[in-house]
Amino acid sequence: MFIIKLLFIILILVCAAFYVLYVWDFSLVLLIVIASLPVIMFIALLVTKKLISVKFAVKSTTVSKNETFDIQLCVENKSILPIGKAEAFIEYYNIFNNQINCLELHFPIQSRNSQRVSFQLSSKFSGMLKIRCAYINIYDPLRIFRFRVGKNIRQEISVLPEGHEINGFVTAADRLDCESQSFSEHRPGDDPSEVFDLRDYIPGDKLNRIHWKLSSKKEDFIVKDYSCPIDSSAVIFLDLHCTEDSDYTLPVYDTLMSFLYRFPSSCLKMSVYIQ
Repeated sequence: MFIIKLLFIILILVCAAFYVLYVWDFSLVLLIVIASLPVIMFIALLVTKKLISVKFAVKSTTVSKNETFDIQLCVENKSILPIGKAEAFIEYYNIFNNQINCLELHFPIQSRNSQRVSFQLSSKFSGMLKIRCAYINIYDPLRIFRFRVGKNIRQEISVLPEGHEINGFVTAADRLDCESQSFSEHRPGDDPSEVFDLRDYIPGDKLNRIHWKLSSKKEDFIVKDYSCPIDSSAVIFLDLHCTEDSDYTLPVYDTLMSFLYRFPSSCLKMSVYIQ
């Protein structure tokens, strides 16, 4: 691009020398045309820049890992001037490691038209894939000037672990999130819905566990031990906060997410906190 500008400046100087050496009107007209051409190109490209809009389009914002999916860069040109050359610089990365990957797209932009430039991506690891159009360079027909449009256009894609069908059934208690129906026969717990055992009072026992009616009959404090449920739902809190970013960070996160994703939902309640 710098070479083109240099050659055009030399061309203007040659036309100016031609006008000085020759008195014909043709030399003046030639100098005016050559000198005004960059100005016309600059104004036309500037107007076209203001009439171009850019956005991303995807069929689905949720995909599986290792699955190739299509991304479309939608460019709408409302001006009457076409763009012969445009360069789009695309960046994408997984939020768990922030290792940025780049690609370039080269395409023309038609006048008074909306067109879509498609490209494909895939992710080896699960997580949130962020895609950003850093900018699009557009050039005038003579490639003298360059403007940037479509800066920082973003799109997010959720990449899920690979799922596998598991044959089984879900009980009514699991569907309704009822209380436990089974209790341990060997150790007490904290479920007050059923009594595990009755025993003598030991200093330090909670007063609300004293069986007052039975204590009044035996004239001694009797304490209730509650039952321990063995089929109640569990809650797993997954902390994905990591202070160190390395080549092992993303595989570890992917392994954790794959494990929890494949765990039967009827047996597990999961809460994930990402910092």
